[in-house]
Parts: sequence; C-alpha cells; structure tokens
Amino acid sequence: MPGKCDKCLNNLEIGLYQYINDSYCITTTNNEIVRSVFQDPDITNTGTKDNIKYCTNTDCNNYFNYPIAYKDINNNKSIVKKETPPVCSGCFIINDVGATECTNCGISIVPEEEDISVINNEYRFTINDLDETINFYQNFICDNIIHNFTNIECKHCKTILKKGYIRINEIVDTENNIFNETIYICEEDTDDIVKTLKLEDINFNFKFKALTSRISKNLLYCSSCFYGIFNNLKDMDVNLQEENDVVTVGWEEEVKVYPLVCSECLLINEPGINVCVHCDGELTPQI
Repeated sequence: MPGKCDKCLNNLEIGLYQYINDSYCITTTNNEIVRSVFQDPDITNTGTKDNIKYCTNTDCNNYFNYPIAYKDINNNKSIVKKETPPVCSGCFIINDVGATECTNCGISIVPEEEDISVINNEYRFTINDLDETINFYQNFICDNIIHNFTNIECKHCKTILKKGYIRINEIVDTENNIFNETIYICEEDTDDIVKTLKLEDINFNFKFKALTSRISKNLLYCSSCFYGIFNNLKDMDVNLQEENDVVTVGWEEEVKVYPLVCSECLLINEPGINVCVHCDGELTPQI
C-alpha cells in the first residue's frame, strides 16, 4: 500500500515523473498521463523517468519521491602504495623505493609497514525503497526536503552544511542593453546575507528561473567555500576570486623648512623670503 497523502489524506499511488510533449507529467507506471505538472519549452527531454508517489485527489496535486536518504553508495577500498625510500639498517644509506637489499652494503632491507587501504566514500541521495540514486527532486517547488538533512558535509571542505536560501536580484536596462543578476546566499534563521555572488561566479547545471517559489530557493551551503545543494538536489560550486588585502596608506607630504643663507653676504635669513634682508641679494630656497 503506497500510503496516504499528508495534505488531504487521500490514497497515494505509485507512478512516474517524466517529460512528455514539452511538459513534465505525472504518469502511471504504464506511462498513462495522470496530469501535467508544468511546462517549460526551454528544458529539453532527458528521457529519464523518476519513481514517485502521487495523490489520487485531482484537487490536491501532491506528489513526491519515495523516502530519500543521503548515504555512501561506494564501499570500495583502494590501496595506497608507500613511497618512502627505505633506509638500510646497517650503513644507514637511503635506497630507492622498492629496493630489497642495500645498494651500498648488500644487507637485506626489511619492508616497512604494509600498504595503506583507503575507503573511497561516494555520497549520493538515494530512494530508500528502491535503493536507487536520485539526482533531481521533482516537487522542489512546494516541498522543503533539503532542510531535512542536517549532517551533510561539504564535498570540498568536509564541514557540515548550513541551512539557507538564495535571493535573486535582477537589474534589466533594455535601453542600454544591460542585464545584471546578483545572487545573495542568506542564513535561514537570521536572514543575514552571508555571500553576494554574480551569476557568472556560480557553476550549476539547472536553470535558476525554475526556482519560482521561496521553498525552491532553499539550500544547504558551506560557510567556507559556499558549495551548495538546492531543494531540487542539484548542487553548485562557487568560483571564489582571491581577495587581496588592499592597504590604502594616506599621508601628507612633509615640507622641510630650512633657514636661507645668502649666497652673496653669506648671512642667514628667515625661511619664506626671497630677498636677503642684509644685502638685497636674491635667495635660493634649499631643497
């Protein structure tokens, strides 16, 4: 039994979410269209079909993926070979990596520790019921799924991602052919802006214009590198430009004032005058 809808308590059915006739549709498992969700002619058909549960109440329009988890899907181990040059225990000469006997004295070299085995973790969102990976959450417009995950690490920094959302500010000047789009990453609880970005600073593989609701703009973000995972389960990387500390030093030019010595009578005059008070000779300021 697929269960009950959490909004209207009607029965749920298992179906598919797929792209048919320029529209995202909810279909039965036999590909019969139940209803169209939304249209976007700019999105090309990828040919994928996602397993969903949908409400049978036509006035409800609730649908969602199977229960989603974030877990390691790769339990493989790899062997990292030691690359430390061995040192002979007799003459203490360093030998080449992999040497079995000393090239200097011929003493057998005892291998050091065994090679290190490393577990290669590969975390993905998965549908628990089907044990399949999921790369896109269909009901991202209405269902705030991403903030349900509280222990996801940044794939770059290994720090726990924080709850947040983005604000998009568009400036369009058609007369001067200017288009500027600024992205603000905001902290969920305080609404503080934690990072301001230009669209060209972000690497992502979906269209921001599809984020039409406040819920759809929710994400988990890294406070260090600002890697993020959106409510549709798509992620983004940020190209952080190196911010050099520019130190602006202000100063006033120091004006040095010297007494003026007349070149004719060699008597000293006060600074700031052009003619010697003793002989009317012309004074030349010293530099």
